[in-house]
Amino acid sequence: MSLIEAITFVATGFSIILAVFALWMANQQLRESRANYDSTKALLSKIEKVMEKTELLVSENFQKLLQSMVDQQNKMIEHLKPKITPEEVIFKLAQEDPEKLDKVAEAVIKISQAQPQSQGDFLQQLIKLSLEQQQPPRR
Repeated sequence: MSLIEAITFVATGFSIILAVFALWMANQQLRESRANYDSTKALLSKIEKVMEKTELLVSENFQKLLQSMVDQQNKMIEHLKPKITPEEVIFKLAQEDPEKLDKVAEAVIKISQAQPQSQGDFLQQLIKLSLEQQQPPRR
């Protein structure tokens, strides 16, 4: 065997060993790639579940925020409405129709005779009755 044949034989053996090593490394990389794919898929599934919960929470809180803003706006509008005092109601009734005022007074007397009340309750019922008297008749 000559020197060239020996070098060729060694080179062939080395290239076979190198080819087997390359196949083994490719197989290892394939396994690692599959494991990474599976772990990434599982992680994406968890992220999707968290995202759904987050979207649900955000949409609920956004709806609550909108309702809260509407409620605050309604409270502000209600607060800005002028308050009618009992004296204004009685004075307005006396100017518009004294007969209505007499009817309200009679109703107040009936209420006050039926049950003892505090002055605040009495005034509230007086206002309620006077406002009812001011409403136009239903047809």
